Amino acid sequence: YKVAETCFRGHSAHCRCTTPKGFDKCSQPIEFGAWFSQRFIDLKDMRSSRKRKKPRKEMNLHNNRAGRLMALKNTNRTCICHGVSGSCAIKHCERTLNPFKTVGHFLKEKYNSAHEMKTDYKIRRSGKRRFKKLVVKYQEYMLPTQQDFIYYEKSPEYCYKNKTLGVAGTSGRECRPHTDTVDSCQQLCCGRQYVSESFIKVTKCDCEFKWCCRVM
Repeated sequence: YKVAETCFRGHSAHCRCTTPKGFDKCSQPIEFGAWFSQRFIDLKDMRSSRKRKKPRKEMNLHNNRAGRLMALKNTNRTCICHGVSGSCAIKHCERTLNPFKTVGHFLKEKYNSAHEMKTDYKIRRSGKRRFKKLVVKYQEYMLPTQQDFIYYEKSPEYCYKNKTLGVAGTSGRECRPHTDTVDSCQQLCCGRQYVSESFIKVTKCDCEFKWCCRVM
């Protein structure tokens, strides 16, 4: 997203652009942004997976690709007419990405509905197991598409402190009691009780007194 945006603003001389069918110009080099992010993010997993397959690498490559495909899907086609008296004799169209917040909400929805997978192994002649591929854990569920996120391990519990994983926990964090935002007490406290404190905060308001009148 940021690569495409940077190229669109002309802040980089290394951008490449192709004009999609039905468009007059490349407005935002979205395909180049996807190509660059693939080269940058997938490089480590692509190099290491040549030697041996691992479930985390397969998951990472799938999820990285899904994120790119969903970003490419969240685009708009905007056209501007040119002509006498609005006749639209000439029209040029641009393809642009949706606002980052819109794309982020879409990715968050996909994250919340990610498909749980399990590891499938093959037994070698020596009797040792070797990872083969990731398969759907529950066969009655639909198979994940290329635009779905997948996972094979449960996320750690972030509500409580865990030194091994480097998780600080949420105890002692400040929260907002009457909101449904990410910093609300309901979410940060993970269903636990919280202590409410009232205090007076003195701040400068940059007020100015302006004399409005003259005494005659």
